[in-house]
Amino acid sequence: MPATENRPTDGGAVSEEFRGSMTKSTPPIPPTHSNSKSDSSSPSPKAGFIPTSKETLVELVVSKYLPSILDDTTIQLSGIRDALLQRVNGALSLENKGRKDSESSSPPIVKIQTLDEVTVAQVLLARHRIVAVDLSEGQADDMTLLAMYVESGDDKGTYTTSEARIKALASELKPSMTKSAIDSLFGRLKIHAPQVVRTTEPHLIPVANGVYDHARQVLRPFSGDWVFLSKLPTTYDANAKSPVIVMPDDEEWDVESWIASLSDDEGVPKLLWEVISAAVRSYAPWDKAIWFAAERGNNGKGTLVEMLRNLLGTKACSAVKFADFGHEFKMEALVYARVNLVDENDVGDFFDRIADWKAAVTGDVFTLNRKYKTPVAVRFLGIDIQCFNSNTPRTKDKSDSFYRRLLIVKFNKWFGGGAERKYIKRDYLKRPVVLEYVLKRALEMQHTELSNPEACKEALDDYMGNNNMLLSFWQEFEPQLVWDLVPFGFLHALYSEWFRRTNPSGKPESHNTLVSFLREYLAGSPKWEHKASDSVRPKELMNAPEPLSVEYGLLDWMSSSYSGNDPLKKSIVFPLKVNYKGLIRRQPAGLAGSAAIDLDSTD
Repeated sequence: MPATENRPTDGGAVSEEFRGSMTKSTPPIPPTHSNSKSDSSSPSPKAGFIPTSKETLVELVVSKYLPSILDDTTIQLSGIRDALLQRVNGALSLENKGRKDSESSSPPIVKIQTLDEVTVAQVLLARHRIVAVDLSEGQADDMTLLAMYVESGDDKGTYTTSEARIKALASELKPSMTKSAIDSLFGRLKIHAPQVVRTTEPHLIPVANGVYDHARQVLRPFSGDWVFLSKLPTTYDANAKSPVIVMPDDEEWDVESWIASLSDDEGVPKLLWEVISAAVRSYAPWDKAIWFAAERGNNGKGTLVEMLRNLLGTKACSAVKFADFGHEFKMEALVYARVNLVDENDVGDFFDRIADWKAAVTGDVFTLNRKYKTPVAVRFLGIDIQCFNSNTPRTKDKSDSFYRRLLIVKFNKWFGGGAERKYIKRDYLKRPVVLEYVLKRALEMQHTELSNPEACKEALDDYMGNNNMLLSFWQEFEPQLVWDLVPFGFLHALYSEWFRRTNPSGKPESHNTLVSFLREYLAGSPKWEHKASDSVRPKELMNAPEPLSVEYGLLDWMSSSYSGNDPLKKSIVFPLKVNYKGLIRRQPAGLAGSAAIDLDSTD
């Protein structure tokens, strides 16, 4: 246990039930036989003897013995086993003598050769910090993990969920246990072990040599009162320096310069350090998903992700692809992870369900479906970092709530050809001295949100256009529109033909979807008024030729009386309807009616 001044006071605290949680005895049972003389009003010892059951005798022995050795760590499990067998059999001998002396009808109790399941569980819970970790915040009993605190070794300071470790202890205590007996023991341990929740306080970061308290900027000793299922495998060294490594071509390499070289865009290298720090401090409410995107390979993002995985350790990382959010049975790994780190996603996919992804990014509750089990409401408390090659994925969701969760970092540089240095990924970014400096740098950063450089803003704007074909369409064609009244029917016909040409395998949005998009997008626009509920008489608002009608072959928006080849004459709608629903230009372009074209003339 840490010294008093370092004793944890926050984060998933575990009470003293860890020690001897199974050793709490029932109230002492009155003696059933005695050598003392009774008064005249009491029955004789022979007549008053009450047999004690074997289970009660075992319980009394165990409840008395285990507390007496609680702090003696020199006693091995085999020694505890032998001592308990001796004490229990001694109690059974006394009981049998009492039964014989009192001429009780109860038969003698056979001495035990092995410890029963309950006693094995009691011993393990008394000698080791074994807990049931609730991953569902009380939503599901079967979302608890049996875990044991590790006092030494590579996993020191964490709770291991390795069944092999607990099975090894059970076998040491009772070598004769069969596989089915051990499975049964696991069930009993999960029932009787103290139930706890993981420590998720964002300022507490478990590293290889302790728990870094980001709020105090100090390294604190490990304690079983903090429930961590994993830790960063890198040592925190307050004096770590960025090492300089001489490469095979005699040039010098260091991690600061390398990260700076990944982007020439202002502010992006600084952001990359912020992302590294956010991954280390993953339980902080960043409320952003990080997308590393590139149009070609050998751009550095895969190497950066590999460094993150080396820094964080594989136990702390899941790899749920963007496509798998909302997919049946593919999200359970998120419950155990601190960071969702994905090297690569499929190119060109379209996703119509991303509600679970949005909830996971901001730490909201989402429903986890599990095979042959009841769905459960859970949270992902970490940070999501995904890599995309070529274009980022298109989604049905085009809302602001989706886009504001995104931080897209474009990797535009190319390190292929003679510039490719594979040893950076395979060697340098695995070296402890490099990772120790990166960890120190990341832990000591004080930012509470991620910056948004201009390059990232532009990347998001580009993505919004690529993801929202209606937006791309409007941005491309709005400057070309001639009429001061632009009917929705014309806009949808134009959009559908443009979409067919640019996305031959896709399906354009419906007329109503286009109208709704324009209503939302143009709300408050100084240029256009949205007239979806009121019809407008065209008058002179649509007299001018609209060349887009001819360019895209929109027969319904050309002149039905002109049969010549003059594109301007073709592109005048004739006859016009009495009224239309559409967009009204607030400041007329001055083109309507300016071109008086004689439709009766020939070419």
